[in-house]
Amino acid sequence: MSPSTSLTVSIWCFSLWAIALIDEGSPSLRLPSCPSTGWTCMQKSATWSADATTGPLQGLSLEYETQDRNNGNIESFAVLCARMTNIIPGKNVSSPDMYSEAMFKDFQFPSTLTFVKFKGCPLPTMPFRKILEPYSDRIMDFLFQSDVSYPNFDWTPFHNLNLKRVNVAYNGIENLPEDLFEVTLPNVTSFAAKINSISNIPSSLFRRSQNLTTIDLGANRLTAIQKGLFQGLRKLETLLLYNNRLVDIEEGSFSDLTSLQALSLQGNHLTHLPQGLLTNLTNLKHIDLLTNRFTELPEDLFASTSKIQQIKMFDNPYLTRLPEKIFNGLGNLSELHLYGTALRDLPANIFNDLGNLTQLHLYNNQLTNLPEVIFGRNPKLTELHLNGNKLRTLPKDVFVNQSNLVTLSLQDNGMDNIPESCFLNLMKLETLNLAKNNLRELPYNLLTFTPDLYNLDLSDNMISYSYENDTMGMGPFFMPRHIKNVYLRGNRMQNVPGPFLLSITWLQHLDMSFNAMVAIGSSDLQVVTDGAVLNFTGNPITSIEFDMQLMIATKLMHQPKARNNVILGSSPLFCDCNIEDFLIYLQSQRDPWFPYEVDATSLSCAGPPQLAHIPIPSLTIGQLTCDVHEQCPKDCHCLFRVSGRVQETICTNSGLRSLPWPVPWNTSVLRVDRNNLGALDDLPMERWTNLSELYLNDANLTRITISALPPNITKLALHGNQLSILPAHLMNTINSHPSLTEITLKDNPWSCECDEPSKDFKDWLNNNARKVPQLTSVRCRQGGREAGVSVTMTPDCPSTRDMAIIVSCVVLAIAAMCAFVAVGYYRYGRSVKVWMYAHQMCLWFVTEKDLDSDKTYDGFVSFSQEDADFVANYLLPGLEQGVPRYKLCIHYRDWLAGEWIPDQIIRSVNESKRTIVVLSKHFIQSVWGRLEFRTAYHQALQDRTNRIIVVVVGEVPPESEMDPELRTYVKLNTYVKWGDPWFWKKLRYAMPHHTCFGPSTISASVHHQQCVPTLSAISTASTALSDWTPLPITSTGDKMELVISQLNNIVKNDKVPYSTTNVV
Repeated sequence: MSPSTSLTVSIWCFSLWAIALIDEGSPSLRLPSCPSTGWTCMQKSATWSADATTGPLQGLSLEYETQDRNNGNIESFAVLCARMTNIIPGKNVSSPDMYSEAMFKDFQFPSTLTFVKFKGCPLPTMPFRKILEPYSDRIMDFLFQSDVSYPNFDWTPFHNLNLKRVNVAYNGIENLPEDLFEVTLPNVTSFAAKINSISNIPSSLFRRSQNLTTIDLGANRLTAIQKGLFQGLRKLETLLLYNNRLVDIEEGSFSDLTSLQALSLQGNHLTHLPQGLLTNLTNLKHIDLLTNRFTELPEDLFASTSKIQQIKMFDNPYLTRLPEKIFNGLGNLSELHLYGTALRDLPANIFNDLGNLTQLHLYNNQLTNLPEVIFGRNPKLTELHLNGNKLRTLPKDVFVNQSNLVTLSLQDNGMDNIPESCFLNLMKLETLNLAKNNLRELPYNLLTFTPDLYNLDLSDNMISYSYENDTMGMGPFFMPRHIKNVYLRGNRMQNVPGPFLLSITWLQHLDMSFNAMVAIGSSDLQVVTDGAVLNFTGNPITSIEFDMQLMIATKLMHQPKARNNVILGSSPLFCDCNIEDFLIYLQSQRDPWFPYEVDATSLSCAGPPQLAHIPIPSLTIGQLTCDVHEQCPKDCHCLFRVSGRVQETICTNSGLRSLPWPVPWNTSVLRVDRNNLGALDDLPMERWTNLSELYLNDANLTRITISALPPNITKLALHGNQLSILPAHLMNTINSHPSLTEITLKDNPWSCECDEPSKDFKDWLNNNARKVPQLTSVRCRQGGREAGVSVTMTPDCPSTRDMAIIVSCVVLAIAAMCAFVAVGYYRYGRSVKVWMYAHQMCLWFVTEKDLDSDKTYDGFVSFSQEDADFVANYLLPGLEQGVPRYKLCIHYRDWLAGEWIPDQIIRSVNESKRTIVVLSKHFIQSVWGRLEFRTAYHQALQDRTNRIIVVVVGEVPPESEMDPELRTYVKLNTYVKWGDPWFWKKLRYAMPHHTCFGPSTISASVHHQQCVPTLSAISTASTALSDWTPLPITSTGDKMELVISQLNNIVKNDKVPYSTTNVV
């Protein structure tokens, strides 16, 4: 081949021959030379390669690499002819004419080259010796795998090569020449002709190959082995006859193979073996007899193979018994594979001579019982596999001598009982598999003496457990504390055994999937390890309690560690108020200190009906309710709404003739729409103290006689009834009621006659327009005066006396003026009070009664850490150093270090007269901020006093991101916005009021407001008292001095001594 011939680079491998790359510790690859023209060469990892891109060899690839063989490096050169056949059609070198003499000489391969491979190449017509010049004499290993079938394989090209190892797999060879090893391969020690079509071997083929150590004839079509075929092969160490069609092996066929160490007869059609087949195989260490059709085996089969270490006899489905002494004398046997047969029983002493046995595989047989002493002389057993049999129970002392056992497999046996002392001596047991049995319970102390047990599989049994039945609190059975993986899948457990979780210190995986758990409580998740996986998939879980997990997350705040992963799958959760804590946890678990990571992407609500099929991640707390059954009236539906903590009783369309009783305690919303009440009589106030909303729409009411309304009612719905007049006493009650803000009256037949009740009703409507929604829909009844006209739009009735007109005009003018003043005061009263308070005018009118004199602080500031600069630089100086001064509680200054944060929040709110919430986008993302607001909100509800001041910094956050309670509060109450010109005046007005300004410095640690008294000692002062402002009081001994200065101009300082009793 001329230097101009082009080649192409490739890393592709066409055969099943394993090619190992160079390890990092291997010597560096000694690279061939790359011809200057026509070649593209490269090195990738530990492989050098070249490719032909043009010319008659287009598609030919070369590879050069170092291969590890038996811990020794040999350098190999591969010729890849059909690498690109399936990628680029036509780029295939497939003709024998491609070869030429010394075609690779320009590469100057190193002298260490000993291995040549031809893959996917045609069989040449010229000798390989000429093709491989000048490297022919150094080649010892030769692999030829063509992509063409050669039934009559021509061995001529292999002549005159000094080969030691030859592999001609994948060539479709059907026969081997009788003189192959005499003429062509005289020096070969290893011969592989596997995966061909050889059906017959000449009886004298190996007569002149006395140096053979390995013969691989696997995956051919051999049907019989004749005596004498391997005669004289006393150096043969490996004979592989797997996956042929052997049905017969003549007696004495292997008698000359005295050095044989490995024999493979697997995957044939053998039904029996002749007596003495393995005689003289004294060095045999490994034998494969698997996947045949044996029905019986000779008792002396292994009589001469005392050195054997591994026997594989599995997958013989017709083998029903073994001779009692078949394994006698095999003291070196370490592995015995007998699985996948039809063995029904085993002789008691069949394994007696196997003192060094470490692995015994007896699974997938038909064993129904085990002799108690069967493993008595196998103390070195580390793996014992008995799964897939029919062992209903075990003898109590069957493992008495297995102190070294590490793995024990007993799954899929139909076991319903295990003796308590069965595992008494398994001190080193690490893996125990009892899955797929019929176990209903385990003896409590069954695992007491297995301290190293790491993996326990009890899946697919019938074990049950519940807290109710565990009266002793010990769990269903003892669990070793160092166990890592526990599989309880597919049992009947209603709860996770609490004692397991509290005692297992290394738990990594707990599989409780597909059990009978309908609820997950806090005790089901009390894992003492970090990073564990708790799998609850496939349980009919309807309720999850996460209150304890929220508390744990609170205590672990800013202490992130490995999180436990909770897998719930698609459990059918019932989305009522009981999952509130779980929902809060899901919304907050992005914080790294939350101890559990819950994947809720597959969770959805199975009930109640109004929430069915809603994905849990899109659920809001405002949608959660709980049915209340205690004291719920018949034909009514009582529920508790999480949002706002509202107790609601719904008796809509229930045929009632009076208000229902009894109702659940603390009912705040009562719906009695679409009933037949007729009249609404006096309400017993003791029943309805907490009632805030009363719905009586379409209840067929014709009259109302009540004289009083519940003290906390805010809404009264009366539309769609038969009311014609509203009693005067009820209108007066509504006028004076402090909390009622809405009353619906539309769709009633109101009277618009010229009588006093009708006129009073019209006047009342006009005066209470803000309380009556859809006022224009309150219309006069049909058939009467002004039928269908809005009551407030009806003309006044005519009068017959001028005096009455005058009086009426005066009255109307006064009423209008009063109404104007009332409306003006109603709309601007707060601004007026703020201005008066800021200018110290009529303080008696704007100062609140001091109901909180026992509280330590004037205000507790609740804010997010991201707003700390605003609080420290603006809010605190403005309130603590301004006029008047206030004493504020700030968590980073006034909280005690080390105390539990939730307790300090509650104490700070209770000891403060106000709670100042700095509302910003950061606040609604703060877990603590939300908790502080909730605490203050509930304290305000309990005290029936608005103690919360909302200070907005920046823009008001979107309502969709607020908690329901905060969203409701911001909607219904005013707030103070930073940047408002009246910010400080409005904020100080919202703070506790005092009748004078100025702090007292009687004690450096007390900031309470004190008023400067009118003292005779300064009554003669030339400056009016109103021009003076209080200054600090200083103490010297038992006297105090009040320093007074003029407000506008400091004229003088008078120091008047007086005792503490003089200060008011």
